[in-house]
Amino acid sequence: MYSRKTEIFYSLLLCVSCVIFMSQFFLHADGYIVNPAETMMILSIVKLIQGARYKRDPEYADKVDSKNDERAEYISRKAQSVAFITGNILLYTAAFILHYMGHEEAAATCSYAAMTLIVIYLVTYLVMHYAD
Repeated sequence: MYSRKTEIFYSLLLCVSCVIFMSQFFLHADGYIVNPAETMMILSIVKLIQGARYKRDPEYADKVDSKNDERAEYISRKAQSVAFITGNILLYTAAFILHYMGHEEAAATCSYAAMTLIVIYLVTYLVMHYAD
């Protein structure tokens, strides 16, 4: 399950997020950039620790590999569905509020983002549906 490509990806993600995090101190970067960098650092460290444990402990590797794939797939799809619906509701709510506050460009951006999510969903659904 845990490949060398995954290890390289999370190592690079950790390096990039550290550079972004350090830019806060040297370049006085904005918090909107630094906060996601902190999250990426934590995620990378956790994933690298899990990968090291996966390689080192055969019992843990068997446990990870033998998880119920069908159940995990169901939970993943359910979580994606909830995130998609919640994201669209929040984007359209923000667009509605911004429109009545007079911020037309920001409202349009929120609306276009929500529409883009819906179009991506429909295209991927059709591709996956007819790929079988």
